[in-house]
Amino acid sequence: MLEDKYNKLVKELTGCLSLKQFLMKKGFVIKQLENKVDEDIINNLYNQDIQIDMLNERELYLITETFYKMLLDEDFLSKLNELQQQLQKELNPQLYFTEDEIRKYKNSILPIEEEKDYKTVIFKNVSFMKEGVYSTVGDFNYILDLREKGILYYNIDCQRETEKYEWRGTYVEKAKVFPKSVNEISKSMFEDTYIPTYIAINVPANGSEDFHVIEKEDNLYDIVIKINKNTSLNLVDGNHRTTGGSLARNMCRRKGKDFILNMGIQIMNLDPYLARQYIFQESKKNPLDESLTKSMEMTIENKMAYYMNRGGGLSGNPLANRLGKDLKDVKRLDKLTPLYIFADGLKYFKLDELDIIREDKVKIFLKEFFKYILSYHKNHLRDIKLSRENGYELNMHMFRGYLYLASKLFNDINWRERLINVLKKIDYRKGGILEDMHLHKDEISKKNIKKLEDYLDNLLEVESGEKDNDR
Repeated sequence: MLEDKYNKLVKELTGCLSLKQFLMKKGFVIKQLENKVDEDIINNLYNQDIQIDMLNERELYLITETFYKMLLDEDFLSKLNELQQQLQKELNPQLYFTEDEIRKYKNSILPIEEEKDYKTVIFKNVSFMKEGVYSTVGDFNYILDLREKGILYYNIDCQRETEKYEWRGTYVEKAKVFPKSVNEISKSMFEDTYIPTYIAINVPANGSEDFHVIEKEDNLYDIVIKINKNTSLNLVDGNHRTTGGSLARNMCRRKGKDFILNMGIQIMNLDPYLARQYIFQESKKNPLDESLTKSMEMTIENKMAYYMNRGGGLSGNPLANRLGKDLKDVKRLDKLTPLYIFADGLKYFKLDELDIIREDKVKIFLKEFFKYILSYHKNHLRDIKLSRENGYELNMHMFRGYLYLASKLFNDINWRERLINVLKKIDYRKGGILEDMHLHKDEISKKNIKKLEDYLDNLLEVESGEKDNDR
């Protein structure tokens, strides 16, 4: 397949997997591809644990054909927007695969392989570096097997940067890949000129993970990891090298030669937030977007901001998955505010690393506080882009203001009533007082932050005075 056709197909399929209509058809896809594509691969694709460009050509064809069949169903098609409906023409497998390839893959079945237990991951003879961090040198084939089977996957919350692009009326986020770098790596690995480096993987620490360290002689250890619902294996650093390694190994197979390469492996068992520190360290060598690294620094505020962004709808946390890693997330993915702005706003609470009791009280309070904020602005949440065009209710800098209000109301038993009264008084209009504070810009100055604080203080005083008069 020509490179431009391949890239277009990968982009289209990746976009499909971001749409609810396709995600709800996972059962159909599994049934259609029974005995053709490993069910684990389909599940990992749908969970975004592996990406489309990690499929081999046979799997790529079969996924394309199945999605195309779905698009031929007029009832399914009617649920897509106008731009997405064009996929009925543009995802036809004949546009990407030759007649010979279609004939070869259409009725192919899964090759029978020797059964291997990929759910038990073992690293032998590792060295202890510090608590939760180990190091070894191992056969890179083992890492590639784990990656290609979807056991080792890319956790998007622990990545250097992601790629966000517009696709048929929506935005898609995926791990950022530089094809030129991948091709250079795969070429040097294939030609046996690649100089090994270290990749980093992490088993997120959650208190229930199945991560075992077995002590041996000579200050060495074996690590045994049992992959289950509480235990996952994240690739923290090394996406280009593992992707390049898979390409190089396939090139070797086509040439009838063995792929032989040892690689350094950092094995971590850390909280995801702490694992992000590894990326922050690496960013000193390979600079990242500044708005991303701001949220990676090791501060108690960043740690709490990361905590407030975690959890699903059942967690009771109204901000779960609603804070962005950087400015692009706010502008393209409609996140409420970047993590670094939220973290900066948490400084109003004067948190102390040693005062865990107060930290927990603030977390509990903020969950309840932002339930009220988002409930009050529920109509604006239905179309965040439109809301931001017309007013400042969901402006990303306004969330700094909401945190300022939260810090002022933290110990007030009547905070709910007072908050609603203040929200009613805020002039959210475009062209109003908030615009004078430059809230429409990507960054606001300390002077304008002080103006915002003074404005909210004044509203609190007015609200308090009215309350006294009512008595």
